[in-house]
Amino acid sequence: LGVGRTDLLALNLLENAPLAAGEIGERLGLTSGSVTALIDRLVRAGHVTRNHPTEDRRRVIVALTPASHAALA
Repeated sequence: LGVGRTDLLALNLLENAPLAAGEIGERLGLTSGSVTALIDRLVRAGHVTRNHPTEDRRRVIVALTPASHAALA
């Protein structure tokens, strides 16, 4: 997949379901700034998408792209 260790751990977390950015940070023990950088890298690489729920646009939900989901399977 061409990603580092932390990025791969995040992708593995997302295999089962999309997660909020904050939850990814909690599970991986990362600061909010580190989570933002991680998500930016994964978006640029085409592995994830960022979504904002209509009920709370401040919240960010991160989901695997179909291609990355297939590659991880």
